[in-house]
Amino acid sequence: MLILPRMGMVATDGHRLSLVEVQEDGLAIDGYQKVLLPRECMGDLLSLFGSSKDETVEFSESENTIFFQIGHRTLSVRKLIGQFPNYDAIIPREAMDSIVLGAADFMGSLQRVLQFSDEKSSGIRLHIDKNALTVSASAPGSGESQEALQTSYTGDELTIGFNGHYIAEFLKTIGTEGAVRVALKNGSSAAVITPESFNPEYQQKYVVMPMRV
Repeated sequence: MLILPRMGMVATDGHRLSLVEVQEDGLAIDGYQKVLLPRECMGDLLSLFGSSKDETVEFSESENTIFFQIGHRTLSVRKLIGQFPNYDAIIPREAMDSIVLGAADFMGSLQRVLQFSDEKSSGIRLHIDKNALTVSASAPGSGESQEALQTSYTGDELTIGFNGHYIAEFLKTIGTEGAVRVALKNGSSAAVITPESFNPEYQQKYVVMPMRV
């Protein structure tokens, strides 16, 4: 069996977790390395990508610093000291029911319903029943809103609450073309959201913790 070089990036704020894994033969990786970096450096790195025509980035490191080289420009970032949470324990591994939704339709419903959500929590409810997902929100002084989306679903009926902005931010990141899969175990467990398009070399996974709404 051929095992291709792999690189992963993961970030979490305690309420949500995003994981990206790239696995391809073109990755020049030697050995295993794990580095903890500050969130702020990702914005600087994106700025470097945006201002460069180069499509590749080179990594190197010293004892306390990691270097990103894009073309003739280099970004140096001081490594953080500490232990990153065990994210493998956060990602649900049990069998889960799932629904597939058009990303643009899901985003549109979220944006409209969020206008009626609580300003502090941005809480929305997802109610899933046979072949339908209902997105709803309500707050004192704002009223109530709900929208139904058609989907194929054969699992048990369930209702679960989330911070709607967390889901919308992920949809914005991956783009609203195509579809997304939302996997759920029950009304009190984390949801796992993934792009529906399959690419064995690039996989993205988003875990969102539920909330009371």
